[in-house]
Amino acid sequence: MKPIAIVNTDYDEYLSVEFMVSNVCNYSCEYCHPGSNEGNIKFPNDLDTLLSNFKHLLDVYQRDFGKKEMKLEITGGEPTLWPELGKFASSLKSHIANINIEITTNGSRTIRWWKENSKAFDEIHLSLHSVEGDAAHMIEVADYLYNETDCHVAVNVIMDPDNWENSMRNLKSMVEHPTPWLVKTWLLINTERHIKSNYTEEQLSFMSQKVHKKPPDDRIQQLISKKLIPTKSKARVVYSDGTIEDYNSLELRIKKLYNFFGWRCRLGVDRVRISDGLLLGSCGARNLFNLKEPMSIYDPEFQNKFSKEIIKPLICNQINCGGCTSDLKVPKAKVFKDV
Repeated sequence: MKPIAIVNTDYDEYLSVEFMVSNVCNYSCEYCHPGSNEGNIKFPNDLDTLLSNFKHLLDVYQRDFGKKEMKLEITGGEPTLWPELGKFASSLKSHIANINIEITTNGSRTIRWWKENSKAFDEIHLSLHSVEGDAAHMIEVADYLYNETDCHVAVNVIMDPDNWENSMRNLKSMVEHPTPWLVKTWLLINTERHIKSNYTEEQLSFMSQKVHKKPPDDRIQQLISKKLIPTKSKARVVYSDGTIEDYNSLELRIKKLYNFFGWRCRLGVDRVRISDGLLLGSCGARNLFNLKEPMSIYDPEFQNKFSKEIIKPLICNQINCGGCTSDLKVPKAKVFKDV
């Protein structure tokens, strides 16, 4: 019994864009992927061109592919170090009414910074790192965001197998704090995109429960009504014998369902990652839209080059899928050759 397709109807009218604005970071966590905090990918230096091209990209997907809902995930490095971040996000929100802007951040900026910038975002995912993270400051930031904004606020506690006891202390302090922002555990993967091998079976079993604290039902319903959190978070795996199973991203990794070499994947149709300006896949795929070279969102000619005619599924040429869990859940199907 082998998987032959991953189906995810969430993407029927939904576009996911991840924008890695740089790899400049004020932390130097050892477990981050190579290139995540080296500082050689600088922040965008031409905001006007970037915004114009970004709006064109979103317009094409909305107009020509029926993408009624859009989610922009802003990552780094540490994205809050970009001086233009708030202006960039606010401008896109004023252009696209149905865009949900999320940032993933280590939460290290001051409360003053959050007061000035937090309203530009819809979702704020705070990553509490095992060594360099400051649990007390994280609580202060999460409390401000939960109490003073209508953002979806989540604290992702990094569960580091090399610093497990400290990770568990961090998790305990987040869970026991009374303000009911969302608390989840986050596992680490290695450079080959496998789960790190030094997790014990007991630790993996513990992390199979990702959510350890959640907001009250009325807040959850409010967030769902504003489409700030998904109503579904699982991918449907279709097997060769006709059976179907629903898995979340952690379950897909544990079951080693991340090798789709040669499959037809809707990366580029339903999801795009932008790193150093290049339109890529989180998996490392450089052949989005089946092009030989990736396009750049910084290109002054981008609007002449990027059109509905080039947007089509690609054939996967990656050994393993998903530097980001979202790539795992993008619809894809095995290609069967005629005998």
